Amino acid sequence: MKINKKKISGDLQSRLCIYETLDAILYKRQNFDVAFDASLRGFGPMDGRDIGFAREGTMQCLRRLGQIDDILKTLANRPLSEIVPQQLVTLLRVGAVQILFMDVKDHAAVDTVMRLAGEMGYDREKGFLNGVLRNLTRKHEELMTAQKGKEAILNTPEWLFKTWVQDYGEDQALKIAEAHMIPSPVDITVKSDPTGWAEKLGGEVLHNGSVRLQKSGRIPDLEGYADGEWWVQNASAALPVQLMKVEECANIVDLCAAPGGKTLQLAAAGAKVTAVDISKNRLQRLEENLKRCNLSAEVEAADAKVWMPKRPVDAVLIDAPCSATGTIRHQPDVMHLKSQRDIDKLIETQKAILQRSAKFVKKGGELIYCTCSLQKSESEEVVKDFLSKNSNFELSVYTSDELNLPEDVLSPEGFIRLMPFHAEKKGGMDGFFIARIKRI
Repeated sequence: MKINKKKISGDLQSRLCIYETLDAILYKRQNFDVAFDASLRGFGPMDGRDIGFAREGTMQCLRRLGQIDDILKTLANRPLSEIVPQQLVTLLRVGAVQILFMDVKDHAAVDTVMRLAGEMGYDREKGFLNGVLRNLTRKHEELMTAQKGKEAILNTPEWLFKTWVQDYGEDQALKIAEAHMIPSPVDITVKSDPTGWAEKLGGEVLHNGSVRLQKSGRIPDLEGYADGEWWVQNASAALPVQLMKVEECANIVDLCAAPGGKTLQLAAAGAKVTAVDISKNRLQRLEENLKRCNLSAEVEAADAKVWMPKRPVDAVLIDAPCSATGTIRHQPDVMHLKSQRDIDKLIETQKAILQRSAKFVKKGGELIYCTCSLQKSESEEVVKDFLSKNSNFELSVYTSDELNLPEDVLSPEGFIRLMPFHAEKKGGMDGFFIARIKRI
């Protein structure tokens, strides 16, 4: 049954938005931004509080899906895959996330799901839905107590946790998984005066000069955004450029550049930047940010595996396409969209882009290779493979003298490896990898 989305009440609109976004991510493999925006478009004008509720509910459900499903299968007395139709499972998740992880009265959580089920034409199934959710309201404390100490494992796909164990050992893998249950704050990069902007926006200056906001609200409404004084950029993602010695008018290529945070940093430092990305739509956002911030760069839509500039350049920054597992704290959909097969394909792309970029960097110039992946196969191993095949390049190691960071972010080989649990007392960091390679 098709719902007239514009005629239902605000509380049902927000729950339907959670339902539609979860359905699109978990069963149609759309990413969060695409799925959430598509759902919102169908409602017409929607109250900001309802939008915020829908976003929080979806994110919490994705972040805690393992716990939610573990409890639901117990109450339903069967695997969730055996519940037909599958839409009923998504409706149960919409109710469960409110009862378990949101500030919603139990009766309101159950009532809205029952009303939504009726709007969707599931009147016959309302008895089953009501029974499971009412049982959850009575037993949720007992059921969550039974999960104590296992939350991080339950919420992490098994294949993903195993790769972290292989790369870092079980203790580190568990710390990564635990960090992912805590939502990440919003970081911004400012053109100048981080301390001043931290005071104006109620944030704090981090070790690398990024400003971390305590409360962000709607980003475009914040002071300084429309004037182009700053842009949103996670502190980890800001590091590769911050560690580059960018000279005035240096020719630098930013590969896989969109949405453009690093391009903006390079342009603000005075470099002549060429920003390359395969996605025209994402480059449009980059160009909008350049215009807003009154900065300039040459922008090209092209495949970084085959693109070549007209002449050799001083440096190439490669933020390689990757599984993005380091961003799970603010993109929990990543856990449910990626697989080992996806990573295997990405590794081939990463190697091809790094090899291509080696053809157009000057002697003495640098390749900066980075990923927001926690997988060593996409990061350390890609760089080591490149160096084994290119004797005219060497690793230019990072040293503790260059870093205003915790000492354990520097690997013995001279790579930078940031973990989600680094700077834990200040809200954590995105997982990130950075290597500096020099042409000799």
